Amino acid sequence: MIFYPLPRQSYTNHRNLLAEALAENAIAILHSNDRYPISSDQYFPFRQNKDLLRLCGIYQEETALLLYPGHPLEAYHEILFIKRNDEAHKTWNGQLLDKEAARNISGIQSVYWFDEFESIVYPMIPKAECIYLNSNEKAQYPISIFGRNERLGKKVMKQFPFYTYKRLQPILRIQSLSKSKEELENIKKAIKITGDTWNSLSRIIKPGLFEYEIEAEISYAFEKLGAIHAFQPIIAAGKSACVLHYTSNNQLLYKDDLLLVDFGAEVNGYAADMTRVKAIDGSMTSRQFEVYDQVLNLVQKTMAMMKPKTTIHEINIKMTDEVLVSLEELGLITSEEAKNKQVSKKYLPHGISHFLGSDVHDYGDKYTTLAPGMVITCEPGIYIEEEGIGIRLENDILITKNGCEDLMKDFEL
Repeated sequence: MIFYPLPRQSYTNHRNLLAEALAENAIAILHSNDRYPISSDQYFPFRQNKDLLRLCGIYQEETALLLYPGHPLEAYHEILFIKRNDEAHKTWNGQLLDKEAARNISGIQSVYWFDEFESIVYPMIPKAECIYLNSNEKAQYPISIFGRNERLGKKVMKQFPFYTYKRLQPILRIQSLSKSKEELENIKKAIKITGDTWNSLSRIIKPGLFEYEIEAEISYAFEKLGAIHAFQPIIAAGKSACVLHYTSNNQLLYKDDLLLVDFGAEVNGYAADMTRVKAIDGSMTSRQFEVYDQVLNLVQKTMAMMKPKTTIHEINIKMTDEVLVSLEELGLITSEEAKNKQVSKKYLPHGISHFLGSDVHDYGDKYTTLAPGMVITCEPGIYIEEEGIGIRLENDILITKNGCEDLMKDFEL
């Protein structure tokens, strides 16, 4: 795990904003992610809960944050709980944060061990009017595995059944949409690492390599530059590029095919997301270039629509007409077929943008009104499975006061 905390004032600012948004005399409780086991003594790499990370900067399991701005004692306005740093853990797994280190990172002065959580928090609850709990809420991705927020939240609700409970997610979603200066700095660092990696990578792509060799080069470059993968990279040669979330990455690169690479670095909890397409032997066929040129044209038209007071949904609707024009020019549909706009979904089944930040698919949906400080992607594509051509081009875009800024403009499409 490679992670360096932001300046502690950044976390303090985020907590203060959240505290101001809570109802009067309310408690808010947030938990870390679990460390998930592979087998008896092996674990998947730990990834921290992004809501908790944004509020305190602590990147380890068994962490909890309590905010109670209305408590009579100032020491209880915000409390951090971290995993006890015992000798057995030091011997087998290494040093955890001690209390002083946690204070220095988070700016929170009241720090306790996580095993003290119930003995400290439960006596405070009767003083509160309501309790805010957190959960992993994304409508299009229903929860299939309950994490610590859900499990320990249910435990609180069982212990205190007649209290008023509220959701933290609506508040966190709104507050995280527009990025702070420090957040933008880290997104831009992630973008530079991603773009520099592509510039190096594009020079070594050739027939005879395997997709996983390209993935290995990305992993090496990221870790060497102090980053991790923001998501599992898509390294898709030939018709595999028509599988939108292809992650097998195990096929041979052939001379006449294209290679689609969708990847992004994560730096200190903030993600980049880039997609590029290259001819494996260095030269596109006339048909491949024809499709590529249409996608490039769609990128430019999409970016021109990205500005404050619109939504991704509105951009998708407007761009459907442009996509249909491209499909006609490519001979994939007739003008008669274009009257049914749904025909475009055969060749472009995904939306043209998503929000980006502490997650590669960050808070914000297609109905969220765009505003300055928000970061979104621009990623039109055309996929022709019967021709073995899948092309998607993706840059990361900052919404500004008067329009947008292409944060990947230095890395040629």
